[in-house]
Amino acid sequence: MKISYDKLFKILKERKITKARLCREAGIYKSEMRAIECCQPLELSSLMQICDYLDCDVFDILETDDQKKSEDLPCVYLT
Repeated sequence: MKISYDKLFKILKERKITKARLCREAGIYKSEMRAIECCQPLELSSLMQICDYLDCDVFDILETDDQKKSEDLPCVYLT
């Protein structure tokens, strides 16, 4: 399963928050930011620190390839 943090980078850009500021104020390490840039998984505690700082949910900042595939499927409504 691949992870994309494109949503996180979009939020940072919209809020004009630099990666350095995110590290400093959310309390994450620069090595964790490098992992994010390389689309590598992070520990849940680090993700939660970012979410707490940005006041958002985990799936507001990351997306998996499984999610992308399911979004591409047509909707079927059962009656």
